[in-house]
Formats: sequence, structure tokens, C-alpha cells
Amino acid sequence: MKPWQIVLLAVGIVLVLCCGGGALIGYRAYNGARAVDAEADHFADAFFAKFAVNYDVSTIQDQVAPEWKSQPKEIQDAFNVMFRKRLGPLKSAEPFSATNTSYKSFNGSAVTTVVVTSHATFEKAEGKVQLSLRKEDDAWKVVSMKIFSPALDGHLDEAKPTP
Repeated sequence: MKPWQIVLLAVGIVLVLCCGGGALIGYRAYNGARAVDAEADHFADAFFAKFAVNYDVSTIQDQVAPEWKSQPKEIQDAFNVMFRKRLGPLKSAEPFSATNTSYKSFNGSAVTTVVVTSHATFEKAEGKVQLSLRKEDDAWKVVSMKIFSPALDGHLDEAKPTP
């Protein structure tokens, strides 16, 4: 075998090994993300079903992140009153589905963030629900919730607490 053939064969073997390794890493990352997404979806399903019965924040305090809890109680209560008035209790919701997943690791601490969405039917309206979830130390927490519904359009002033 000539030297150039040996070099070409070696380069070919290295390329095959690199591509195979890259494919394996990609496959494992994809499967890991799917598992995290499924976990987040199940958490969101249970959380929203519990919360949207009567929009009582006290029933979900252990499932929300500090960012949610930092909102003044008056604002939380005003939004909850608006949800009850404009949407009514939850009648049904499609299973939540992850739309965006990110993973960050710094100083040995890992944080996974997942945005999930669902279509929900309430007593008085329908809407799209979006939850931003964060997993830290093996516990999921809700960072934020958005409900997009025509029943809420133009009525956000109702969620401002009265002085």
C-alpha cells in the first residue's frame, strides 16, 4: 500500500469515528431532552389542573418559583379575580407540550428551563396557556404563566389593584 493510500485510509477512519461520535452525542442529548420535556409536561398538567379550578394561589405556593412569589399579593389577587370573572373554572385542557427547552450548568449547579403550552377550555372562554418552568435540585417550579384568550383582551386593567 502506498503512503498516500495509508493517509487517505487513516483520514477516512478518523472521519467515520468523529461522525459516529457526534451522532451518538446528539442522540443521547435528544433522548435526554425528550425525557425532561415529558417530566415538565406532566408537572404542568397537574399544576394547571389544580390552579385553574378556582385560581387560588395558596393551593400552589409550594410549586411556584421565587419570581412568582415576589409579586405583591394585591396584584396576584387582582389577576385571580379577573381570571375567575373572564374565564371561569377550567373545564378541560389538552396535555401540555414543551415548545422550548434549555439547560445551563454553572458552578456545579444545573438549571433546566422548559416552556410548555396547552389549549384550554374554561367555563366562559377558550385560550392558550403558556407556563415557564424551571427545574432546580430535582424540583420543578413555575416561573410564570400566561393565558392568551379573547376573553382577556382589553381587560388587563381589571388586574390592577385598586388603591
